[in-house]
Amino acid sequence: SFNLPKLVLMDTNCDVFGLMSAVRIGILKTLMELDISGNRIDKPAAQALAVALKEPESKLSRLHCANCKLSGESLDTVLS
Repeated sequence: SFNLPKLVLMDTNCDVFGLMSAVRIGILKTLMELDISGNRIDKPAAQALAVALKEPESKLSRLHCANCKLSGESLDTVLS
């Protein structure tokens, strides 16, 4: 596994859904801070983000997601 405590992907047009899947299955178990600001978070990505944040083994404690074009429904999904 990787020792990656912080990952900054601001304005990179990254695949947020794929990234959250990697976090969820433990590939990035050491990730504590993630900056995905400026990347689009659609409904499937928001759902994957919510699942990743709820994982008991997740160490992710800081999430930066400014200007991600989250809809109200997607934001509710992430925050629930």
